[in-house]
Amino acid sequence: MRRARTVPIQGHGNKAYCATEDDDLIPPGMRLLLNSFAPRQIKAIESDYDATAWETAALGLLTNEDAGTKISFKKNAPVEQGTVFHLKVKEGHGLMPGHVELRAGALNMGSPNVDITQRIPPAELSAPHTGVHNVHRLYLSAAFRLLFGESLGNNTGVGALIVSPLGEILAWGKKSSAHPLLHAETSALLMYGENLPRGARIYSTLKPCKMCRAAIEHFSTDDDFLSYYGQDDPTNAATGGDVTKYVLMASATSVGERPIWADNKKGTDIRLRTSVTQNLNNNFRSERDRQWNLGIIDFIKDGGKKKNQTMLRTAADYLEVKQRKYSDPKLSDLHNKNVEKCLDHIAQVMTQLGIPLPPRK
Repeated sequence: MRRARTVPIQGHGNKAYCATEDDDLIPPGMRLLLNSFAPRQIKAIESDYDATAWETAALGLLTNEDAGTKISFKKNAPVEQGTVFHLKVKEGHGLMPGHVELRAGALNMGSPNVDITQRIPPAELSAPHTGVHNVHRLYLSAAFRLLFGESLGNNTGVGALIVSPLGEILAWGKKSSAHPLLHAETSALLMYGENLPRGARIYSTLKPCKMCRAAIEHFSTDDDFLSYYGQDDPTNAATGGDVTKYVLMASATSVGERPIWADNKKGTDIRLRTSVTQNLNNNFRSERDRQWNLGIIDFIKDGGKKKNQTMLRTAADYLEVKQRKYSDPKLSDLHNKNVEKCLDHIAQVMTQLGIPLPPRK
């Protein structure tokens, strides 16, 4: 007989069991929520361990999105069962119900070997410099580009990348409407299926919600990561979070990362410039004033709002702007080797994902 560590109690009285090892990265309660066709119909989860922060946040998300959802997590003695779920961790596929497509992928493209963990104060950015304050814009732009990849399911609302401390894109993810817990960051983490390397960077088009933040912290190694995002989410789903760990790229920060600018005022005092992030945030607040119940995902996906889609495209097309710059020999004096290495790596990934950049000349 196998010991079932987690027992979810369905609304109609049936039980499903999950057996995992104590050191499995994905806790069994989370596995069962992910593997359920209708996780909101689960009434209670009994287990032999206390709920993890990731599981608690996931249950909170389900409750916030549906007031009728009430799932309790109860610590209990393990149950002896002969038939249990024993689901795969690696690459996540075994975690999904049969009808759900995980919009995510693991990658192995080789590293550009650029230390993107350096954080350079603005006072030290006078030329010559390493260029690492610029590369974050490239990875954030790549996350936005995921939104428009037809081969990746078009604009599902959020795109995210997991990147190693040396600039290698390890996994990508997009929000899936097929399952309430498959957000972009969670999907990328499930597909990667391992602890994140120390110094990992996560790039998201939208501020990670509470559940995704809990998932990132669950997968992180020694809490050594940074998460950059390109649009704020002022709704209850994403409020809070450590601003030193979750960095909104709205303007130049105190340690030198630069946003994707929405204007062409290069060389102008950054205090006089506007970023894509600032415009997206202002547009959402403006639309919310007119439609108080407008959801952030519906706002992002609404192709009828031209000014909003223009900003999203500006963010996604920043990669192409850089590609043109690094293709022009007349601008070779302005090329930075670290930026170029990261750009080349991202271009290879974009090609593999079916959303190639214009070729370098």
